[in-house]
This record gives sequence, C-alpha cells and structure tokens, in this order.
Amino acid sequence: MPQSVSPDGTIRVEFDVQTGRMSHEIYSPRVVSVPDGEVLVSLWGTQWDASAQFEQPGTVRLSLRHYDGERPGFAVEIDARARTFSFADAPVEKHPLARFEKLIERKHAAQERYAPGRPGEPPTGKLKLLLYALLLAGIVFVLLNVFGVKLLG
Repeated sequence: MPQSVSPDGTIRVEFDVQTGRMSHEIYSPRVVSVPDGEVLVSLWGTQWDASAQFEQPGTVRLSLRHYDGERPGFAVEIDARARTFSFADAPVEKHPLARFEKLIERKHAAQERYAPGRPGEPPTGKLKLLLYALLLAGIVFVLLNVFGVKLLG
C-alpha cells in the first residue's frame, strides 16, 4: 500500500489503489494522525482519487478528483491538530472533519459538469449571452421580414 508521511511525522496518508476503466489507477486516501493512530478521514472504497502535499506542520493538502471524470477536481486542507478542514478556494471557512465526506460530495455535485476550456464544453458567461443576443436579433429580423417590414433595401 503506497503512503506518504508528513515531514514533521504527525500525519500519514495511506492510499487504497483500485483499478478503473482502461487500467487507470485510483488512489483513494485515508488520513491518519500518527501520534494516536486515529483515522481522521477515509475515502477508501470510493471513487475519489487524490494526491497529498505537506505544506505546513500538522496539515495536509489533498488534491481530490472524482473518478467519474466529468467535473474538475479541487483541493482541501486538513488540519490534524484542530480536526478541521477547509476547501483551498475558501480557506477561511473551517469545517469539522466529521462532515468531510458529506461536504466534498456536495461540492462535487455543485461543480459545473465540464472543466473550463474543455473541447465540447457548452458555452458559459459572456459567450452564452452573445449567442442569445445573436439568436434574438435573427428572430426579430425574420419576423419583420415575414410581416412585410423591409429593413434592407
């Protein structure tokens, strides 16, 4: 079983390796507090794939991706001492580790179906607004011509 241990020796991340489609390996993490052996977070047996980085003592950053592959991944920061975590894009808001799995599932479900810039991505934002405006202008043009209003010549 692959694992990573924090430089300060307080956190161990163990990975349960599963094989997905086309021999893709899924590394589902389990975060353990080394001093007392407590499992802080476990995603073993799930479709969550992760990598771990240790940036500060007593913390681990997990870069998570769900194996369905249709939504972008995100990162979480786990504070082993405080028994809390935060999403990397909202580091001020701390959540208890007891809600970890529920909240990452909720964040995953709320994400856009396609990652930005991906081929075949549906238009969003300003591009979508521009396309609607062009469609509306085309409809108005056709209706005016149908009812005999001459716009061009």
